[in-house]
Amino acid sequence: MDTNVIGRFWASPDEYEPQTPRIKRIVVLDLTEESNGNALGIGLADITTERLFSKIDFKKTFVNCFTSTWPETAKIPPFLPNDRDAILMAVRCCGPVDPKKAKIVRIKNTLELEYMWISESLCELVRQDKDLLERIEILGDPEEMQFDVLGNLVR
Repeated sequence: MDTNVIGRFWASPDEYEPQTPRIKRIVVLDLTEESNGNALGIGLADITTERLFSKIDFKKTFVNCFTSTWPETAKIPPFLPNDRDAILMAVRCCGPVDPKKAKIVRIKNTLELEYMWISESLCELVRQDKDLLERIEILGDPEEMQFDVLGNLVR
């Protein structure tokens, strides 16, 4: 995960956390094939899935975390059975918020940010902000997240 995108570093107790982006919860649903099981950075997430956990090559992950001298980045967050459960738990862990009003951003990964899915409540904020509208193009109408029978996002 690119720390500049997620706004979390947590590599050192002395490290400051930036003011923006202000992200309350990060859910990491899966590892890319290119990671080859290296889950370095998973410690920056709040919640993950059993699918991701099952793909972790702990030897590679630990070699990388010790080489970087930041073992914190390899800590494993709670992992839930599927994407739906992980996303819902993240919203729930934000405190008293109506899930329909939650401001959620879904990205493919922190390296590919050209397209992203944003929740309806966040879409409304973008539409009301002239500066954001100059930088963000809304490509479609709001739609529900689609999950398969196992509770995983249909990508």
